[in-house]
Amino acid sequence: ASLTKVVATTAAAMLPRQRGLLDLDLPIGELLPGFIVGRPPGSYARYVKVRHMLAHNSGLPGYVDFFRSLTTPSALFGACLELPLQGMPGAHAEYSDPGFILLGKALEVITRESLPHWVRREVFHPLGLAATGFNPPQRARKTIPPTEEDTVLRHRLIQGEVQDENAYILGGAAGHAGLFSNVPDLLRFSQEILQAARQPSSEPRLYESATIRRFAERQAPEGSSRALGWDTPSENSSSGRHFSTRSIGHLGYSGCSLLIDLDAAIAIV
Repeated sequence: ASLTKVVATTAAAMLPRQRGLLDLDLPIGELLPGFIVGRPPGSYARYVKVRHMLAHNSGLPGYVDFFRSLTTPSALFGACLELPLQGMPGAHAEYSDPGFILLGKALEVITRESLPHWVRREVFHPLGLAATGFNPPQRARKTIPPTEEDTVLRHRLIQGEVQDENAYILGGAAGHAGLFSNVPDLLRFSQEILQAARQPSSEPRLYESATIRRFAERQAPEGSSRALGWDTPSENSSSGRHFSTRSIGHLGYSGCSLLIDLDAAIAIV
């Protein structure tokens, strides 16, 4: 479920960018005014762009346990908007859950639709990803492996619902967590990425090769393994030593992983 940021949020960002609806250099404050309202002039937050959120170099912290004190989606989202930044955008790369929570909301502003509904219609349905989605129905939950015995918030076995506590407060669907899928669907998604990454063909595809290339490029600062939404192999990476430098993918907190080698045309889930 933790692969949301790649299969949902990143996939959702790629299409608006491809269609000319999303400027990667647009300040987040223009999409989410609450991110800059009340901050002093010259605040780092005023310089955060969409690309910084995708590259995890916005300066936002990696993780905040909002769920310990906040109980509603509006309160949690509001707390994300007001987080202090730890440095100038682009200066330091650190994976950030709050960054992708805000990015998910920013994409909803652009598409004028909830992230789950938009990505289902524009990505999952066209690719035939029938087993992929947020908040699986009750009848399907027993077929999904449990991930955790939650002793902190829900005090029950977590099976077929999002493991991440902040995403649970957000209704089970957020920019950073909550998406469920299976191996065949993720391989089908990977096949679209691999085929689109090749030279343009006469066959219409969801993504264009230029879009794949742009989102697979490593971002600042020097030495970061982060691309736009995707991660790439780094030293001592979980990808091992056989994946090329032109590989993209991501890990999920609950143990899932997705790696796509654009050179070798191989994907592993």
